[in-house]
Amino acid sequence: MSSAFIPETYVAPVSGGDYTKLQDGTTSLRILSEQPLFGWVYWNTANKPVRFEFAKHPGQPSDARIGADGKPDAVKEFWAMAVYNITNKKVELWEVTQAQIKNALTALAKDAEWGHPTQYSIKVSKSGTGKDTKYGVLPTAPKPLPAEIQAEVDAKPVNLRALIDGGNPFDSQPKPGAAPTPEQAKNLAPTDDNDLPF
Repeated sequence: MSSAFIPETYVAPVSGGDYTKLQDGTTSLRILSEQPLFGWVYWNTANKPVRFEFAKHPGQPSDARIGADGKPDAVKEFWAMAVYNITNKKVELWEVTQAQIKNALTALAKDAEWGHPTQYSIKVSKSGTGKDTKYGVLPTAPKPLPAEIQAEVDAKPVNLRALIDGGNPFDSQPKPGAAPTPEQAKNLAPTDDNDLPF
Protein backbone atom coordinates (compact mmCIF):
# COMPACT_ATOMS: atom_id res chain seq x y z
CA MET A 1 0.00 0.00 0.00
CA SER A 2 1.36 3.39 -1.01
CA SER A 3 1.97 5.92 1.76
CA ALA A 4 1.41 8.91 -0.55
CA PHE A 5 -2.06 10.48 -0.39
CA ILE A 6 -1.67 11.73 -3.98
CA PRO A 7 0.23 9.25 -6.18
CA GLU A 8 3.06 10.71 -8.25
CA THR A 9 1.34 9.42 -11.40
CA TYR A 10 -1.89 11.36 -10.71
CA VAL A 11 -2.74 14.06 -13.28
CA ALA A 12 -5.81 16.23 -12.70
CA PRO A 13 -8.33 16.08 -15.55
CA VAL A 14 -8.44 19.21 -17.70
CA SER A 15 -11.80 20.54 -18.82
CA GLY A 16 -12.47 22.36 -22.06
CA GLY A 17 -13.20 19.52 -24.50
CA ASP A 18 -11.69 20.40 -27.88
CA TYR A 19 -11.10 24.03 -26.89
CA THR A 20 -7.89 25.14 -25.22
CA LYS A 21 -8.43 26.20 -21.61
CA LEU A 22 -5.33 27.69 -20.05
CA GLN A 23 -4.72 26.35 -16.56
CA ASP A 24 -2.79 28.06 -13.77
CA GLY A 25 0.88 27.42 -14.44
CA THR A 26 2.17 26.62 -17.92
CA THR A 27 0.46 25.13 -20.96
CA SER A 28 2.62 24.04 -23.91
CA LEU A 29 1.11 24.58 -27.36
CA ARG A 30 2.09 24.29 -31.01
CA ILE A 31 0.18 26.66 -33.29
CA LEU A 32 -1.00 24.84 -36.43
CA SER A 33 -2.89 27.59 -38.29
CA GLU A 34 -1.02 29.54 -40.94
CA GLN A 35 -3.07 32.57 -39.89
CA PRO A 36 -5.62 33.08 -37.11
CA LEU A 37 -9.27 33.77 -37.75
CA PHE A 38 -9.80 37.34 -36.52
CA GLY A 39 -13.20 38.41 -35.20
CA TRP A 40 -15.34 39.84 -32.43
CA VAL A 41 -17.04 37.91 -29.63
CA TYR A 42 -19.40 38.67 -26.79
CA TRP A 43 -21.39 36.48 -24.38
CA ASN A 44 -25.17 36.86 -24.49
CA THR A 45 -27.77 36.58 -21.73
CA ALA A 46 -28.15 32.86 -22.52
CA ASN A 47 -24.44 32.53 -21.58
CA LYS A 48 -23.48 31.63 -25.16
CA PRO A 49 -20.67 33.16 -27.22
CA VAL A 50 -21.73 35.17 -30.28
CA ARG A 51 -19.03 35.80 -32.90
CA PHE A 52 -18.75 38.17 -35.85
CA GLU A 53 -16.30 38.63 -38.68
CA PHE A 54 -13.59 41.18 -37.94
CA ALA A 55 -14.99 43.65 -40.50
CA LYS A 56 -18.47 43.54 -38.87
CA HIS A 57 -18.16 44.92 -35.34
CA PRO A 58 -21.60 44.52 -33.69
CA GLY A 59 -21.42 47.67 -31.54
CA GLN A 60 -22.80 47.12 -28.03
CA PRO A 61 -25.35 44.28 -28.37
CA SER A 62 -28.63 44.60 -26.47
CA ASP A 63 -28.48 40.94 -25.40
CA ALA A 64 -24.97 41.10 -23.87
CA ARG A 65 -24.53 39.23 -20.59
CA ILE A 66 -24.43 41.44 -17.48
CA GLY A 67 -21.16 41.11 -15.57
CA ALA A 68 -20.55 41.08 -11.81
CA ASP A 69 -20.03 44.86 -11.95
CA GLY A 70 -23.60 45.33 -13.26
CA LYS A 71 -22.42 46.40 -16.73
CA PRO A 72 -22.91 44.54 -20.02
CA ASP A 73 -19.96 42.41 -21.07
CA ALA A 74 -17.79 44.16 -23.63
CA VAL A 75 -17.34 42.96 -27.19
CA LYS A 76 -13.79 41.63 -27.48
CA GLU A 77 -11.49 41.00 -30.39
CA PHE A 78 -10.60 37.32 -30.68
CA TRP A 79 -8.01 35.32 -32.55
CA ALA A 80 -8.89 31.68 -33.19
CA MET A 81 -6.23 29.12 -34.08
CA ALA A 82 -5.87 25.39 -34.40
CA VAL A 83 -3.22 24.18 -31.96
CA TYR A 84 -1.71 20.96 -30.76
CA ASN A 85 -1.91 21.07 -26.98
CA ILE A 86 1.32 19.35 -25.94
CA THR A 87 0.19 19.35 -22.31
CA ASN A 88 -3.12 17.57 -23.11
CA LYS A 89 -1.72 15.65 -26.11
CA LYS A 90 -4.53 16.61 -28.51
CA VAL A 91 -5.57 18.90 -31.36
CA GLU A 92 -7.64 21.80 -30.05
CA LEU A 93 -9.06 25.18 -31.01
CA TRP A 94 -7.54 28.09 -29.11
CA GLU A 95 -9.53 31.32 -28.90
CA VAL A 96 -7.41 34.20 -27.62
CA THR A 97 -8.92 37.47 -26.35
CA GLN A 98 -6.13 38.46 -23.96
CA ALA A 99 -4.05 41.42 -25.23
CA GLN A 100 -0.94 40.15 -23.37
CA ILE A 101 -0.97 36.92 -25.40
CA LYS A 102 -1.83 38.59 -28.73
CA ASN A 103 0.95 41.16 -28.25
CA ALA A 104 3.48 38.43 -27.40
CA LEU A 105 2.52 36.34 -30.45
CA THR A 106 2.73 39.41 -32.68
CA ALA A 107 6.19 40.25 -31.35
CA LEU A 108 7.43 36.69 -31.94
CA ALA A 109 5.98 36.53 -35.46
CA LYS A 110 7.67 39.82 -36.40
CA ASP A 111 11.01 38.90 -34.82
CA ALA A 112 13.57 37.83 -37.42
CA GLU A 113 15.03 35.17 -35.09
CA TRP A 114 11.67 33.50 -34.35
CA GLY A 115 9.33 34.22 -37.25
CA HIS A 116 6.15 32.28 -37.99
CA PRO A 117 4.89 30.56 -34.82
CA THR A 118 4.07 27.29 -36.60
CA GLN A 119 7.82 26.58 -36.62
CA TYR A 120 8.20 26.24 -32.84
CA SER A 121 6.18 25.51 -29.72
CA ILE A 122 5.23 28.06 -27.09
CA LYS A 123 4.77 27.88 -23.34
CA VAL A 124 1.87 30.02 -22.16
CA SER A 125 1.92 30.86 -18.45
CA LYS A 126 -1.08 31.99 -16.44
CA SER A 127 -1.17 33.33 -12.89
CA GLY A 128 -3.58 35.33 -10.77
CA THR A 129 -7.36 35.63 -10.99
CA GLY A 130 -9.94 37.95 -12.51
CA LYS A 131 -8.60 41.30 -13.68
CA ASP A 132 -5.27 40.54 -11.96
CA THR A 133 -4.59 37.54 -14.24
CA LYS A 134 -1.19 37.72 -15.93
CA TYR A 135 -0.09 35.83 -19.03
CA GLY A 136 3.32 35.15 -20.49
CA VAL A 137 4.45 33.52 -23.74
CA LEU A 138 7.85 31.86 -24.17
CA PRO A 139 8.98 30.19 -27.41
CA THR A 140 10.93 26.94 -27.46
CA ALA A 141 13.65 25.87 -29.88
CA PRO A 142 12.29 25.50 -33.44
CA LYS A 143 11.81 21.90 -34.57
CA PRO A 144 9.44 20.00 -36.86
CA LEU A 145 6.39 18.25 -35.46
CA PRO A 146 7.10 14.59 -34.66
CA ALA A 147 5.50 12.21 -37.19
CA GLU A 148 3.01 10.77 -34.68
CA ILE A 149 1.75 14.25 -33.78
CA GLN A 150 1.56 15.25 -37.46
CA ALA A 151 -0.61 12.16 -38.04
CA GLU A 152 -3.00 13.31 -35.28
CA VAL A 153 -3.09 16.81 -36.77
CA ASP A 154 -3.86 15.43 -40.26
CA ALA A 155 -6.63 13.22 -38.86
CA LYS A 156 -8.42 16.10 -37.08
CA PRO A 157 -8.77 19.18 -39.33
CA VAL A 158 -10.16 22.32 -37.68
CA ASN A 159 -12.54 24.58 -39.62
CA LEU A 160 -12.04 27.94 -37.92
CA ARG A 161 -14.67 29.57 -40.14
CA ALA A 162 -17.35 27.45 -38.43
CA LEU A 163 -17.05 29.73 -35.39
CA ILE A 164 -18.58 32.53 -37.46
CA ASP A 165 -20.95 30.34 -39.47
CA GLY A 166 -22.40 28.66 -36.37
CA GLY A 167 -21.12 25.18 -37.15
CA ASN A 168 -18.85 22.77 -35.34
CA PRO A 169 -15.17 23.52 -36.10
CA PHE A 170 -14.38 19.81 -35.67
CA ASP A 171 -17.13 18.53 -37.98
CA SER A 172 -15.54 16.90 -41.01
CA GLN A 173 -18.53 17.91 -43.17
CA PRO A 174 -19.34 21.56 -43.99
CA LYS A 175 -22.60 23.05 -42.68
CA PRO A 176 -25.32 23.00 -45.39
CA GLY A 177 -24.93 26.13 -47.53
CA ALA A 178 -21.42 26.89 -46.21
CA ALA A 179 -18.43 26.68 -48.49
CA PRO A 180 -16.09 23.84 -47.45
CA THR A 181 -12.66 24.68 -46.13
CA PRO A 182 -9.68 23.58 -48.27
CA GLU A 183 -9.22 20.60 -45.91
CA GLN A 184 -12.88 19.62 -46.23
CA ALA A 185 -12.80 20.08 -50.02
CA LYS A 186 -9.76 17.77 -50.16
CA ASN A 187 -11.63 15.17 -48.10
CA LEU A 188 -14.78 15.49 -50.25
CA ALA A 189 -12.97 15.40 -53.61
CA PRO A 190 -12.95 12.14 -55.63
CA THR A 191 -9.68 10.26 -55.20
CA ASP A 192 -9.70 8.43 -58.55
CA ASP A 193 -11.79 7.96 -61.69
CA ASN A 194 -13.90 5.23 -60.05
CA ASP A 195 -15.23 7.81 -57.56
CA LEU A 196 -16.49 10.17 -60.26
CA PRO A 197 -20.31 10.39 -60.51
CA PHE A 198 -20.35 9.77 -64.31
